[in-house]
Amino acid sequence: MGEWLSTTLREVANLNYGKNLPSKIRIPGDVPVYGSNGIVGWHNEAIVNKAGIIVGRKGSVGAIQLSNRPFCPIDTTYFITADDTKVDINFLYYLLRHFNLSRLVSDLIPGLNRDLAYAQEIVVPNTEIEQRRIAAVLSLVQRVIEQKEQLIALTTELKKVLMYKLFTEGTRGEPQKQSEIGSIPEGWEVVKLGSCCGVVNSSISYTMLMKMDSFDSSKAVDVMGVKVSDMNIPGNEEAFINANLVRKLSRELSKKKTVPAGAVVFPKRGAAIATNKKRITTTWTVLDPNLIAVVPGEKVIQGYLYYWSQTFDLRKITDPGPTPQLNKKDVVSVLFPLPQDPDEQREITNSLKTVDKSIRGYRDQLFAMQDLFHTLLHQLMTAEIRVNDLDLEELGIKADEEQAEAV
Repeated sequence: MGEWLSTTLREVANLNYGKNLPSKIRIPGDVPVYGSNGIVGWHNEAIVNKAGIIVGRKGSVGAIQLSNRPFCPIDTTYFITADDTKVDINFLYYLLRHFNLSRLVSDLIPGLNRDLAYAQEIVVPNTEIEQRRIAAVLSLVQRVIEQKEQLIALTTELKKVLMYKLFTEGTRGEPQKQSEIGSIPEGWEVVKLGSCCGVVNSSISYTMLMKMDSFDSSKAVDVMGVKVSDMNIPGNEEAFINANLVRKLSRELSKKKTVPAGAVVFPKRGAAIATNKKRITTTWTVLDPNLIAVVPGEKVIQGYLYYWSQTFDLRKITDPGPTPQLNKKDVVSVLFPLPQDPDEQREITNSLKTVDKSIRGYRDQLFAMQDLFHTLLHQLMTAEIRVNDLDLEELGIKADEEQAEAV
């Protein structure tokens, strides 16, 4: 680290206090107003007339934002401009992200204390050229991350449009007819969900499954116990691949007392209903009391049921009250558009699976780029690796001529 300087944050940057700008006195305009967690509104006149860094002082303490245009930092923030630092402003932005100022917060010091932040030891390259090169590499990776996020958002919107088209027009180009739920192909029927699918809970409760010992036999099957929180486990975005509770039970007991694979599960009690999350069971499953399942009948293709469920807003059948809830009677009465030809159901399912496959691919690329960013942020900010050592093409990053020159 001979070419790097050990110093403190006080020596390289000045943290300025943000200004009081309550929403009631803001005048609509195109100047972003920053709070501690990002843009919180807009104003017609900038407080800071140049680009700068915003640091969360209260609330999202230590959160770091970068505005590339004039902006308004409110009084829950600190801000830094190029005039307030001895290092390249873009390099400082990434340095502060690496430094993680939020770790300075404690119960005794709820906000970010400026003197405590100033006292922190940091290391920086001696030359501004090297600082700019480091910032350029990280900016390039961050730009790829933003592009992947935009691609996922656009493809997700495409899926919504496609689902609406497929569930109202089908795939066969049939003439349309009006029904209780709107326009559908002539060859389709509108039926109550309960007439073609089972609406079920598990006979074994989640608590009972927790207390049960696993069945010691080669014929035992895996039984998952799932809660609403299991919907949020990484990998469970579409189906229950993982669960915090798994037991081995006999096949006979599982068949009688649990929900089979291929059912569509969603919340039936509490605020979770409004999230509209639906998940597919992948094995015999026990549901906690806050979940309910729909099992496709013999005339319904499982994938068709799952994708249709994504278009249905659970709030439409939620009973109001202190604790929102929906019951079996609400679910069985839901009107369901049913193509009579199972092949058409499969065609609709396969079309949407193709889009989902693209989204998963983009998401995997996004996660890979996010991991790369965090790795490079650490390695470049600690001089573990130098910019000259990097092969951007090998890392899967394509730079245009101007970007390559900056690096």
